[in-house]
Amino acid sequence: MSGKQSKAAEKIVTSACATQNGPAGEIRSAVVWWLYIIRCSDGSLYTGVSTDVQRRYAEHQQQGLKTARYLRGRAPLQLVFSIEVGGRGQALKLEYRVKQLSRAEKLQMITNGQLPAMLVCANEGNESVHV
Repeated sequence: MSGKQSKAAEKIVTSACATQNGPAGEIRSAVVWWLYIIRCSDGSLYTGVSTDVQRRYAEHQQQGLKTARYLRGRAPLQLVFSIEVGGRGQALKLEYRVKQLSRAEKLQMITNGQLPAMLVCANEGNESVHV
């Protein structure tokens, strides 16, 4: 992680469960990635991933150099959906799959406040993102 990224982007998640990397009880940390959707002034939807959604949203709002090209000139912006995903690879795969959804499916996802069933699988009683 570069020194330019904010401390908030270094959210740490600890896990005391058994992992592939070590035995049960081992504490492991990882950066948490989020998937988010922004509604533009023209009604279009932008999907992205970040380790700090509020920081990234603020960067988009400022319409500066760190704004995604798609969002430039489409302000005001509204953050309409965000969900914790897990690791970077998982976030990028989910971002791709969400971008493949139709507009109607994305709007339904925003209305329901959760991922469509086809993107979520049950994992020992907990919902986890299926990529």
